[in-house]
Amino acid sequence: MFSGPQRPGTKLNARCRDPLESRDFVSLARSAETAGGCRICGTEPGPAVALKVYEQLAKFPEHAAFAYRRTELLSGKADDLGVRRAAAEKVMSFAKGDPNAAAQLAYVNLLAGNEVESNTAEARKLVQEHPDRLLFRIAAALGYLRQNDPAAALEQFKGPAGAPPIDWSKTPPAWRAVYAATLLANEKADAAQEIIKTIPLPQLSKEERALIVAK
Repeated sequence: MFSGPQRPGTKLNARCRDPLESRDFVSLARSAETAGGCRICGTEPGPAVALKVYEQLAKFPEHAAFAYRRTELLSGKADDLGVRRAAAEKVMSFAKGDPNAAAQLAYVNLLAGNEVESNTAEARKLVQEHPDRLLFRIAAALGYLRQNDPAAALEQFKGPAGAPPIDWSKTPPAWRAVYAATLLANEKADAAQEIIKTIPLPQLSKEERALIVAK
């Protein structure tokens, strides 16, 4: 569909005339983010279509920041883990050296069980450099769970000295799922169930649900 750079405003098809002026170009991507498929492309899943649109949009400086933000969103929220990984990799290409992008990519890879040792090491390094970033500690905890080291996973939730307690009600469902899985792995079933009660399961990917749902 998007074989080469197209400046927003180029006709994509009969339904998307002058997208820059009408915002159809951006609307296509944003509506596709949560769609099971794209009626314009036929068979391709919606989030994959959105990712392609944002990739093209990012080639133009005036739209790069917007494309980066939406791709970053897809890296954390798409249902398809392959789309999330592709989005996380794109974010890394947009923002080389960004620790948040590195943590998100490590998290997605660990969810998939890919290169567990190296991705756990990356998350651990980020925690050492930024001990106050909960996302980094979540990624490290997931890595330790993948390595069957529940005690080290639990250690990630202690935080730096003097840090306030985590208000889990204000955290993303996926983060709560990793924390609950860590509690379960450390035989703290009652505490884990209290967290699980607060998690809207439909907002988790199947890999995240698998962390906390009994097989």
